[in-house]
Amino acid sequence: MIFDVLKRTIVGQALDAAKINELLNVLECYQFSSGDVVVAQGSVGSRFFIIQQGEFVVLVNDQCAAYLHEGQGFGEIALMYGVARTATVKCSVDGLTWAIDGAKYRSLVENQSKQTFERNMKFIDCVEIFKSLTKQQKGLICNAFIPAQFHKKDIIVKQGEPGDVLYVIISGVAEVWVDNRLVRQLSKNDYFGERALLYSEPRSATIIASTSVECVSVSRSMLEKVVGDLESLLFVNSIRQTMRGCNVFRGLTDTQINNIAKACKIKSLPAEYVLIGDQSRKTNIRYVILLEGYALVTLDGKKIRRLSRGEGFGEEYVLRSMSLFIHRIDTLTPCKIAIFTYENIFDMLDTTDISTTLVTNKKMNVILKMYIFRYLSSQQLDLLLANFEERVYRKGDIIFREGEFGSSFYIISEGELSVVKNGTRLRTLTKNDYFGERALLYEEPRSASIECLSDKAVLWVVTKSVFLSVVEGALLQHLEERIQLQDTSVTFEDLTFLGVIGSGAFGTVKKVKHKRTGTRFALKCVLRSAIIKYKQTKNIVLEHQIMAENDHPFILKLVKTFKDRKYIYFLLELCTGGDLYETLRTLGLLNRKQAQFYLASIIVAIEYLHERSVVFRDLKPENVLLDYQGYAKLIDFGCAKRIELRTNSIIGTPHYIAPEVITGKGYGTSCDIWAFGVILFEFMGGPLPFGADVEDQLQVYREILEAPLIFPDTITDEDAKNLIKKFLCRVPEVRIGCNLKGYADIKDHAFFSDFSWDSLLSRALDPPFVPKSEIYAESGQHLDLAHEDDEDAATELDAGQEAWDAGF
Repeated sequence: MIFDVLKRTIVGQALDAAKINELLNVLECYQFSSGDVVVAQGSVGSRFFIIQQGEFVVLVNDQCAAYLHEGQGFGEIALMYGVARTATVKCSVDGLTWAIDGAKYRSLVENQSKQTFERNMKFIDCVEIFKSLTKQQKGLICNAFIPAQFHKKDIIVKQGEPGDVLYVIISGVAEVWVDNRLVRQLSKNDYFGERALLYSEPRSATIIASTSVECVSVSRSMLEKVVGDLESLLFVNSIRQTMRGCNVFRGLTDTQINNIAKACKIKSLPAEYVLIGDQSRKTNIRYVILLEGYALVTLDGKKIRRLSRGEGFGEEYVLRSMSLFIHRIDTLTPCKIAIFTYENIFDMLDTTDISTTLVTNKKMNVILKMYIFRYLSSQQLDLLLANFEERVYRKGDIIFREGEFGSSFYIISEGELSVVKNGTRLRTLTKNDYFGERALLYEEPRSASIECLSDKAVLWVVTKSVFLSVVEGALLQHLEERIQLQDTSVTFEDLTFLGVIGSGAFGTVKKVKHKRTGTRFALKCVLRSAIIKYKQTKNIVLEHQIMAENDHPFILKLVKTFKDRKYIYFLLELCTGGDLYETLRTLGLLNRKQAQFYLASIIVAIEYLHERSVVFRDLKPENVLLDYQGYAKLIDFGCAKRIELRTNSIIGTPHYIAPEVITGKGYGTSCDIWAFGVILFEFMGGPLPFGADVEDQLQVYREILEAPLIFPDTITDEDAKNLIKKFLCRVPEVRIGCNLKGYADIKDHAFFSDFSWDSLLSRALDPPFVPKSEIYAESGQHLDLAHEDDEDAATELDAGQEAWDAGF
């Protein structure tokens, strides 16, 4: 009975029989007499109770809601996390219960999830065809494994039948039979069926379980959903790796390399085949990479090089794109060869000279390090790069002098320069260093002189007039204000208090102004006593670390932190447009254009975090502010976490939590992508897709896990419906945005077919709502903070207790 009750719980569904039996060993027995209060409404629960005998009454606000008897349980939410009980449970007839501690339960679920994932990753590393995959690709495949059980004498696969599943044995022994002859035995960590993932061919053997056999398996159809065609992926991985090791391709961007790798032609050739010879020199081949087998390169009958797997040839023909390929290439064995033609390379790069592309990429690599260039549209970047001019300086030349008003930005192509201030040499600048970017935005004197140190220096230069012809309007205003936030020299004493704009149990948020510059900020003041009382030291340190590394136009900017004996302070960018939740109340249901704007803003912010292995975990309209232009800013990183591949914590706002978070099986960035679907549904439909009218968290979770997705009549856009369905797919491995194509799948979806992502980042779109006055928490904006404690709440802490705040 107890086993069955545990198995029926939400989290218990993730446990195997062995783990549930482990739980039976840590159950605690409690006897109650009639009238005893087992749990009290409002108290924080830590145990789940299973009734063996007796009767218990459930009271909500002292009103009878239900009676519970043998085989029923109560307090299941405590298995997920400690939360206030929503009802009182009293014993009405003397009873006996068994209880499981929530912390022990969560530990077992987490340990099983981690052990299963690590075991599957080890299996993947053992399978030869997976060895060349990246860690991310292996992780995706690992998540796609499903368990399979076979009894003694079961036929697992049969010779001659079509196959599309790979099996890895976890435990047990199986026999391999070929033409009714026993060939060998398979046991733990052995695998079979790998060719079924690559080729449509019949099974070459029959596999029979000689004992009970436990396996994990993955099908070709599942792999195609997760990583695409496996053989193509393996070849493209090999091609990319070879290209990155080649001098002529090394300076290309990842996107350029990927596009060329996917465009090349892969040919299967027999041994002693002439790939390039007297009769085939005009085929326009520029470069080749051996994927399988061996080939020989000769010139005028002389051996030049023997090519093996993963090696390429033809750099000089890429550099001299119109030259005749005079080398001869013959296959020595059957080969698979990637062939790059002129069109494959130069049409993809939109040039006839790869050297031009490499120089442009060098400039691009430098300017994208700077915020003022990083979020320009592709068109703006192209215009800017096309207008860089090259200037040559000789030793002793002064590029500009300290105190002069500047109007140009510089990148060093070659040579060395010296930075001199007040006659003192401060530092040396070398190749790919840059300087003078503030001159593109502000009328201010140069802070130092720059002098040519080497015999010759070549600089790439763009003037302010060119920059302002490319960047204007809302984007220019944003850049001018954002660069002011880069000034970390501001001190606590430089700030003047203007007013309180939010308050809560952890402290207050104040509006402050820099005395000298007039720049306004939000100052988040967090009580040390509250941090320690609620055991939030690790969380606030992590929040600080993540925010300090963020630099994105749609993420709230952390300028600096301060501290004293009572508070930890976060000096933040000030947003004056209220939050998105209240904006939705103002706008009502969003149309397609409005929904595109806000959802896309959230998507690019979350994409930025995911690229840095940060999962947000509390995505909802309340955690998005608007700036004075009406553009979005993601806030509140209290639930965010940096992960390698997976984590297990059940955290977030219930209605927005993904199924894989609830079950405790482990999850990655997929949980944020689920929330995109909830938010888009809310934007265009009004209520939430699951548990909209439900207050009980457990029931909300059950609906997220099991309830059908039903669209209200208010959502009529078919593209929106399709995208929501793809976001709210309960299988994270095949959820849009979670496979190998990642965010490209989302951005290419039909819902965004008439939307410009470039225009969003360059602030060329009209926001659905532009605030006419400043909106803060006191005028409706919700902040996830409670009321500030009194002065005497400050706690005197010893040095050991304060060690956690060293980074503030």
